[in-house]
Amino acid sequence: MSLSARGLQLCVLLFAVCAAAAPDPALASEKNFKDRLNRIFFWQLSDELKLSPDEEKQMSKILEENQFKREKSLTDREATMRSILAHHDKLHKESKSAATAEDTALVAGYIKQLQALAAVDQEEVASLRKVLGDRQAVHFLAVREQILERVREVLKKTRAKENTQGGL
Repeated sequence: MSLSARGLQLCVLLFAVCAAAAPDPALASEKNFKDRLNRIFFWQLSDELKLSPDEEKQMSKILEENQFKREKSLTDREATMRSILAHHDKLHKESKSAATAEDTALVAGYIKQLQALAAVDQEEVASLRKVLGDRQAVHFLAVREQILERVREVLKKTRAKENTQGGL
């Protein structure tokens, strides 16, 4: 079953309204903005999947918990990458030499962060599978991807428009 055009349009419209209604990002509460977007996203998924109130509540709880874990993993990975970049800048100033213990630790740390992020995604799908069953889990994954792809397209167009207007 494909995502209904009406539902997709509604999701994109709500996303655009939230984006337009958000105050200056420097002043806006990023958490409140993300929470609004997540609620819209959860509502759209629930509507498309035709979930019962109990299933919707369970799905929302799983997605919220995993979003927190995902954000933490991404933050940790970004910190590791900042360390790698700083180390890389230092290496450019030195002559080439054999790998150091710091090199090894940085690469190992980055791999660990990638694994943690993958574990969050795996946990999310496994938890949703228990709540929704395999058929609905497949539908969930397809609908989520369709919604996210449409949101990416809107963001890409918005950024391109901003870049064009900024360059004038």
